Amino acid sequence: YFLNTEDIKIQYEVEIREPKDIKVGFDLFYNDTFVFRTEQTDFFKENKLPAGKNKLECTIPKLLLNEGVYQLKPILSKHCDKSLLNTNQSLVFEIKDDTNISYFHSVLNNKNHPGVVYPFLQWKINK
Repeated sequence: YFLNTEDIKIQYEVEIREPKDIKVGFDLFYNDTFVFRTEQTDFFKENKLPAGKNKLECTIPKLLLNEGVYQLKPILSKHCDKSLLNTNQSLVFEIKDDTNISYFHSVLNNKNHPGVVYPFLQWKINK
């Protein structure tokens, strides 16, 4: 599991036989409910993935997701053509509230703080 105060690094390791225009991203689900699809990064002409092994990484920022179990389904496809994945597997992970933030975070749950996204937004006082 991950604490909600931790960044979650998503990393794909892919082997490319020849440079390609590729879309990379993922779909995120919570209790079988679609949450979001990432903006899919396109590796176009000047940014084609080179042949060989490549590591692709992105980060789900801390303090974004609410407590619960999530399912991440990777997207890796030839642009506007077909999927390059030969699997339908997904990654399942859990988010838990970091109770060290404050006492009140030890009593939070989906009943008193519902929803999938639970961002910590900064508020300012303007007089």
